Amino acid sequence: MFKVLFKILSGVTVLVILYGCAGTGKRLIWKSDPSIHKISNECFDIEAKTYCYNGNPAYIRGCRFFDLLIKNKTDKNIEINWNKTFFIDEGQTNGGFMFEGIVFKDRNNQKPPNIIFGKGKFQKSIYPNVLVYYEPGQFLGWHHEKMQPGEKGIFLTLSIADQEISEKIILNISSEPEK
Repeated sequence: MFKVLFKILSGVTVLVILYGCAGTGKRLIWKSDPSIHKISNECFDIEAKTYCYNGNPAYIRGCRFFDLLIKNKTDKNIEINWNKTFFIDEGQTNGGFMFEGIVFKDRNNQKPPNIIFGKGKFQKSIYPNVLVYYEPGQFLGWHHEKMQPGEKGIFLTLSIADQEISEKIILNISSEPEK
């Protein structure tokens, strides 16, 4: 009898944690404005958007990372300098980015550049280092917190033919109750 009661209470506790304690309020809808920030010049086209998830389960809703797309319009290689590329949080830089291929413990170390060959394109999902954490135990690996509402973005540093170019990409993250 005690084991059955314990299993029932454990199951209810897990459901409360997974779906939020309040349950009575409206769920928040997360979005980014603009939905895609675009920069274009004679050398490259950049598109950056924030991935905002509004589905279930409730505990993973929010905007968590940026999708970055760069198209090289020239015949010269473009280098992305990750060591001079930073997360923008409310008008200030706040660390760098983590992405696939980076070991969690090395996320704040120097990173090799990515090269976009002439007329090529580059696409990557990047996560602000300050929002990434490691969770040992059952769900091994790194995870990422959602960005809080406000001005978020990327200070991107590129090199073309030994000339350094920096671009500021800003998106406004917001959440509002579902109507």
